[in-house]
Amino acid sequence: AGPWAGEVSAFFGMWADPKIWCLALTNLTFASVDAFTAGYLNPKLVAPALGAASVGALMAVRALSGALLSKPYGLLAAAYGKGVVIGVGSASYLAMLLLTRWSGTADAGGWPTLVVVYALIGSGGAVFETANKAAFADLFPGAATAPAFANMRFQEACAESFFYFGQSFMGAGALEYSSLGLAALMVPMYSLAGLLAARPTERTAPDERVVSELSKGGEP
Repeated sequence: AGPWAGEVSAFFGMWADPKIWCLALTNLTFASVDAFTAGYLNPKLVAPALGAASVGALMAVRALSGALLSKPYGLLAAAYGKGVVIGVGSASYLAMLLLTRWSGTADAGGWPTLVVVYALIGSGGAVFETANKAAFADLFPGAATAPAFANMRFQEACAESFFYFGQSFMGAGALEYSSLGLAALMVPMYSLAGLLAARPTERTAPDERVVSELSKGGEP
């Protein structure tokens, strides 16, 4: 077997570690909110009320918000911990979803409300790009980092596919409530991952050795 066999084994070997699934909540939330934005907010709320051109303007607000907040969130994570920043991301998504539900229609809040909504989406995306990735690197150090990041991308891709294709049978309401539930679980599940990582076990050293050997394509 070639070197890829070891990489594949290391990738699937991560599935036995509950931390990889605890950290999935930020990925799942990002994907569900992305699908909610593309499948409901843009075409069914914003465009009919404010025109198709407004969608592009608000998506620019989202992108600008994410770009401007990425650096401050990185500094915040370095100073106070990644859990704080993940909490900010969770609060951003929850506030966005609740504000959308409270507004009801674009006419109810108009441009000011929608600018805040899309800025909050950008805030959550900035957390996904900063603290979320850093959490994977911290909780899976050394040779475990590469397969952990591969799993992160796998989780994101699967969630994106499920939520985008699932819009046809889930409906906007189910997608909205799924996003709310996932966002609410981001901090508790990150905290659980941290507790699992801090828990001393006799298997820690052997597991790291196995992952290291497998990532090199060798035998454990």
